[in-house]
Amino acid sequence: MVAISNNIAKEHVSFRIEKNHLKQLHSEAKQNNTSLNTLINQIIKQYLEWYSIVSKTGKIPIQKEILRMLIDKLDVSDLTISNIGNSFF
Repeated sequence: MVAISNNIAKEHVSFRIEKNHLKQLHSEAKQNNTSLNTLINQIIKQYLEWYSIVSKTGKIPIQKEILRMLIDKLDVSDLTISNIGNSFF
């Protein structure tokens, strides 16, 4: 069965999910004041638009604060184009 909402075709499907995962998802949806359906769609969209692409390129997501901390620890004198290029090849 296909439904159309906001000009986007949507289809009804069912999945089997581990009970503890479902409980966590319900809790997350409640905390975000949203429906379980909306949360699942957000998770799927985020995975398809970001995580699946990033994992194929060999990159990993990193929190901004951790990246800032690492950059603050860098020795600026070592940041030449040559040194940066050599670290990748």
